[in-house]
Order: sequence, then structure tokens, then C-alpha cells
Amino acid sequence: MTMTDLDFRALWDQALTYDQFLKQSTEHCALWTGVYRLAHIPAWALERACERGRTLRLLVLAEDWCGDASNTIPYVAKLGAQAHCLEMRILRRDEHPEVMDRYLTGTSRAIPIVIVLDDRWQEIGHWGSRPAELQA
Repeated sequence: MTMTDLDFRALWDQALTYDQFLKQSTEHCALWTGVYRLAHIPAWALERACERGRTLRLLVLAEDWCGDASNTIPYVAKLGAQAHCLEMRILRRDEHPEVMDRYLTGTSRAIPIVIVLDDRWQEIGHWGSRPAELQA
């Protein structure tokens, strides 16, 4: 696939809900569940997430064994669960190399990656993996 021909709607349909992802992640499920339980989403973040008045989809590239993913994606999942305008699903990185290769960090397949999609299945932004400030 080239940079322009990712079918985000089809990828979304293949992606897992957070609960489905956890059910498949038996070895690390307790870590993900614990972080989610402790996650607190401030009111200002919920307001900001929905201030444009449209639904956004968060398509996440992750694996359950990744420490960076296990410490960030449960927060994203809780934000998605609490903000009426957000939906989130997860693609396993290792099962979708064609997607991962579009979002390399340098030459590395670093995760997590969160791809933000609008209601027309167009990418409007993405972030990931670990900010440079935290890599020092």
C-alpha cells in the first residue's frame, strides 16, 4: 500500500474495541486494567475533546506487551469512554505492518500510534510514539 491508499474504514472494521483487545491480552491484561482503573480524565479534557461538535475516531496501533502503550492507551480508552464524541479501536501493530510503516518513528516501528479520523474516514492527525522529551 502507498501512503494514500489506506482504507481507514476497512481498518476500523477490522480493529478491536478496547474490551476485545483486553480479552485477547491475557498475559498483560491486569496491567492494562489497573492503569485504566486509575486513569482520571479532567473535565477540561472532556470539554476540549468535544468542542468542535463532531465525532472523531481514534484508531490506535498497539501491542499489549508494549510498556509505552500500556501506560498511555488505557487513558485514551477512558477518554473515549467518557467523551460522547470519541470512539476508539485498536489494531495490533504486528498484524498490520502496512499501517505501521506509514507511521514510523525515524526507521522504528515504535508504538503506540493514535490516528485521528473524521466522519469521512479521513486522517486529520496522529501522535505517537514517545515524545522526544521523554526519550532523554
